[in-house]
Amino acid sequence: MFRANFQRTGCYQSKDIRTINNTKWKFQQTCNLPSLNPGHNYLFTIYSNILCVENSQGHVYGLNLDSGQQIWKQNFEKINKIVHLSTANDLLFVGTRPFDNFIESGYLRAMNINSGEPIWKFKIPFTSTSVSFNSLLSCSAPVVYENNVYIGANDGNIYALNIDSGEVSWSFKTTKNMSLNSPAIQENILCIYSSDGYIYMIDLSTQLEKWKFEVGGGGISNLFLSPVIHKETVYVVDGDGILYALDIETGNILWTFSAHRQPLYSAAITDDHVCINCKNGNLYTLNPKTGEIFWEYKVGQIKSYNNPVVTKETVYFGNQGFIQALDLKTGEQLWRFETPFSDCWVLDSKMWLYGLTNQIIKSFTGDTHNLENFSEPIIINQTLYVSCSNGYIYALN
Repeated sequence: MFRANFQRTGCYQSKDIRTINNTKWKFQQTCNLPSLNPGHNYLFTIYSNILCVENSQGHVYGLNLDSGQQIWKQNFEKINKIVHLSTANDLLFVGTRPFDNFIESGYLRAMNINSGEPIWKFKIPFTSTSVSFNSLLSCSAPVVYENNVYIGANDGNIYALNIDSGEVSWSFKTTKNMSLNSPAIQENILCIYSSDGYIYMIDLSTQLEKWKFEVGGGGISNLFLSPVIHKETVYVVDGDGILYALDIETGNILWTFSAHRQPLYSAAITDDHVCINCKNGNLYTLNPKTGEIFWEYKVGQIKSYNNPVVTKETVYFGNQGFIQALDLKTGEQLWRFETPFSDCWVLDSKMWLYGLTNQIIKSFTGDTHNLENFSEPIIINQTLYVSCSNGYIYALN
């Protein structure tokens, strides 16, 4: 699930993984060169004993969580790009949008997670006045509360869909026809970021606005972020690189944090720590009551999808060529897993051309999208699952 839960805290209720002993299993999609997209970080989610993963050609696989064996595969139209995967109530929710026409409506699809069979699909409205740079790139991961699925659309509406049929139960209109990002939900309230520059808090019992908070127009760093709700506090990042802690009832500012106005990404939050990556290459761990820095760790080059996740006493994050874990209290490195040489692009004939081109670009620019870049991990039952841009999913324990 996107950011561990529907509150988007990035906190997993699993025992800590303080050491890595072995690779439990790994899965690589079988595809030909024309359908392979090296450097693509594959989206995946877990529900019960099934891991669902997409590929860059609009396919979704259901894998056995214990063995990594494929259970089912669902093919969508080749032009569809999968932008989010979420799970709830034995359902897999797949967000898709046309790969060849970004000003055309996408769909939210519900599938049986055990078989991969489609159940319903909802055409996400897209108005001509909503076309902007943000709307062309942003996407919303749905949340589920009681009998409804909630999703933000590019026309400025939050849609509540009946979980069984996909029909619209009700909708809430924000101020403009601008794209909405992934909502966060806790009990009877929903919080969502809009490209109109506001965070909206919606009371689901009344279907009315509770409050809104101005964070300014969203830049590229805001496109894939979501508000985070933890108990009585809402955490949001603005386009100027400021993390705000807001009171959940009033929207009043409790504290702010900035790393010299460098872009910040999605925070992972426990009762005692707030962990957040910054474009300057640092991971910061903050006091959730005051925003003061407990410690910082030099990570290196960070992408927007290299967000940290946490368990009770450990923080985990992927990066270029490795994934590692730190002690949450001290910042001390506990372990580091690097891409096995046997899985590197130099030994994969399908990736040679892309890999060599990548290295040539790197020699001129000093920067490129590494072919062994690890994504944000998922942690279940003391096993860490992570996707890598070499096309593999790894299960580590």
